[in-house]
Amino acid sequence: TLGAMAGLSEQLAPHDRGDVARLTLNGGGLLLLVALVAFVQTRTLRDSLRATLTQSARAREAERRLRIVADSTSDLISLLDAQGNRLFATPSLLRRRALAGEGIRDLVDEADSKAAEAGWRDALTHGRGHATFRVRTQSEGVRWIDAVFTAAEHDGQRYVVFAGRDVTDARALTARLHEARTMEALGRLAGGIAHDFNNMLSVVQACAQNAQRLLPPDHDAQTELTDVMAAVRRASGLTQQ
Repeated sequence: TLGAMAGLSEQLAPHDRGDVARLTLNGGGLLLLVALVAFVQTRTLRDSLRATLTQSARAREAERRLRIVADSTSDLISLLDAQGNRLFATPSLLRRRALAGEGIRDLVDEADSKAAEAGWRDALTHGRGHATFRVRTQSEGVRWIDAVFTAAEHDGQRYVVFAGRDVTDARALTARLHEARTMEALGRLAGGIAHDFNNMLSVVQACAQNAQRLLPPDHDAQTELTDVMAAVRRASGLTQQ
């Protein structure tokens, strides 16, 4: 008994070993040993509980930080199961949902449902998928979403993480930029054509004027040449417009 107490005392902190020594010197036998064992177990349980509480506190803090990110992001993030049903969604996605269904098919505009489903299936098959599609929203009408689908697995279950970004404004800006560039190109083309046409009109005008000088004033062609000169001036005015 005393040997067991001495062995247990070695597991204690230095400031507790004096208590064990006094218990050993005073005797007490098995009862004291049981008390000592209970003391050690209680201390171990307390330390284990303290560690568990610390880990739990850290886990709650990590969850709180993730929740802040999820609540603040403007991106549309959702966790889908292998059947495409929504298990989790950020508030940004919930605010823009138009239908009451729980699956991605309920969000996507019918015209783009095949493209969205192909991205989801690519994630299940190849680990990653991508799609650009339209969604119907309650307050903002139809919006364009550029989405990435990433496969995930946890506890033997397969999931797909959907991360989408609203690119409606970017697409509209790109379309306006493309239209502006098209109009600029058409303007340059029209300007080049007008310049070349003016050069040809100058040649016609010069020839008509030269013919008028060479022909007698009473020649029958003078009237036609006058009409040619008038037409040249009208055509030149049109190119200036």
